[in-house]
Amino acid sequence: MMEIRQGCKYGIELEMTSAPHVSRDDIASALSHNNIQVINVDGSWAEAKKAYHHWKLVGDGSITCNVSQPFCNKFELVSPILHSEHGLVTTASILGRLSRVGVTVNRSMGFHVHVDVSQY
Repeated sequence: MMEIRQGCKYGIELEMTSAPHVSRDDIASALSHNNIQVINVDGSWAEAKKAYHHWKLVGDGSITCNVSQPFCNKFELVSPILHSEHGLVTTASILGRLSRVGVTVNRSMGFHVHVDVSQY
């Protein structure tokens, strides 16, 4: 694991899809554990863009479904503000659980990292 400077703040966004019968509520429930809470944010674009203190799933209309699942659920997993090494540990935990939930990715999807550079 790489070292992150103490006090560094960052956030991530992971775009993905699931089968039509696997809802965002199902995924949020499967990813939540210990001190990590994942919620499904339904509603307007403005509601989805609000900052939360926990992980959230929001709809994402910019991605496309795989040909094999044309009616998939399209969404993005968005982290809260993460801090230093603890954020990496939390992210690793979420990614480990995510691999068992049955989500898929394709070329229309991305992984975004936002880094707070205000202290530099």
